[in-house]
Amino acid sequence: MDKKSVFGCLEDFWLLIMGAAMVFGCSTRTVAKVDQVNSVVVKKKVRFNPINNIDIMFVVDNSISMGDEQAFLRRDFPRFLESLTENRALRPNIHVGVISTDVAIGDLEQCEGDDGKLQHGNGDCGFGPEPYLFDVANEESLSRDVNFSGSITDAFSCAADLGVEGCGFEQPLRSMQIALDGNGYNQGFLREDAFLAIVFITDEDDCSSEQELFFSDPTADLSSELGPLKSFRCFEHGVTCGEDDLRSEGLKSSCDALDSSRFMTPISSYVDFLENLKGDLSLVMTAAISGPVNRDVFVSAEVDALGNDFSKVSKTCTTNESDPNAGAVSPYRLARFIDATSPLASPLKSICSNGLEEPLDEIASSFGEVFDACLPGELMDSELSLEGIQPECAVTDASTDGNGTNEVVIPKCELGELPCWFVITNIENCGDFPSELSLELCRGADSDHINCPIGAEVETPLDTVTTIECVGSPK
Repeated sequence: MDKKSVFGCLEDFWLLIMGAAMVFGCSTRTVAKVDQVNSVVVKKKVRFNPINNIDIMFVVDNSISMGDEQAFLRRDFPRFLESLTENRALRPNIHVGVISTDVAIGDLEQCEGDDGKLQHGNGDCGFGPEPYLFDVANEESLSRDVNFSGSITDAFSCAADLGVEGCGFEQPLRSMQIALDGNGYNQGFLREDAFLAIVFITDEDDCSSEQELFFSDPTADLSSELGPLKSFRCFEHGVTCGEDDLRSEGLKSSCDALDSSRFMTPISSYVDFLENLKGDLSLVMTAAISGPVNRDVFVSAEVDALGNDFSKVSKTCTTNESDPNAGAVSPYRLARFIDATSPLASPLKSICSNGLEEPLDEIASSFGEVFDACLPGELMDSELSLEGIQPECAVTDASTDGNGTNEVVIPKCELGELPCWFVITNIENCGDFPSELSLELCRGADSDHINCPIGAEVETPLDTVTTIECVGSPK
């Protein structure tokens, strides 16, 4: 079926739970907007000009505590790839790369830095010469072009074997920016006509700072402005809580990322970077496998091997109850960044488990939904007398020109107008979705589905984005 009759590419999807179900009207009426105040709303956006390319970057913590998690990533990556590509009408064209959280910090020991360079085992991982993996369609030969020998999962496993000798001041956001901001070493990874998906895997919060002063003064103590040169600096100067004194021992409440820090790079600057990089945040998907966010955390008073006092923030999850160092802290800054850049319903997954198969599966499934026309979520049936689910949806086209944004409400095809939309059962491609439904769009001459009215082709700007809002079943 032609791209003008099928939604070939889901661009944005999230589920909003906002109250009880709305009252339904006649099934043939044109709905301009679903009531989001009194409804459970399933919402997504699709592009008229579909994109089947996705650039996937894993940002992996390579500090001393991450040995098990890296091993889990290498072992469980095959499930990520399967979930990304299974049950898709079109196999996506992928670029996959791995970077570490290690950014150079002056003369600080173990912080020499990978500085955003894509990792590929010094060329010994069976792929290249590019420092990333690719598997893309060759339209001329009707085959796939790849740059690896053997399997892509084996090559990725090798590239993701980063070791655990990286910097203990993890800077995942800064490393991401360095990797994508014109880094000549990574040339070719980022494609203009591709979604950008970024997966962070870390047991610490982001500690990104462009000020070497922040990581200086190794002899500083609790009486100094910066405090001891330990990871607590990242918490104290990157987080705000209900209590002013974060160094003192005790429970800290209502903690969240600090909007403006004297020493740490504002989170908004990384959000703005991605928006400027892709031109539209709807082309960006982010997720993290990390510690869960706990707004209330305990700070303890500790003494190091040299007898120096320091403060330490408690873990919010653990992988070993008998080891106080096992587990992960709340990623306040990283979570704030992902909230601003991810369309996923649940983009934060816990790293505290005996494997990463489940979180990788869930993240990849969400990423993979950009390539199908399936309606997500549990949908309300507006016509109980008819066989199957008859969803109540509002469909709107939006495009831009020199005068701004133009929006057009698209009616159901039952009214005989063009353009229009209809819903069909699509078990082949949407069998993994609760409704098993896909929403199809008719735009005229090339719309050959029997449900499409006959008529002249409707001119549609290539930058058109269609928003779909359907009423979901109350939880």
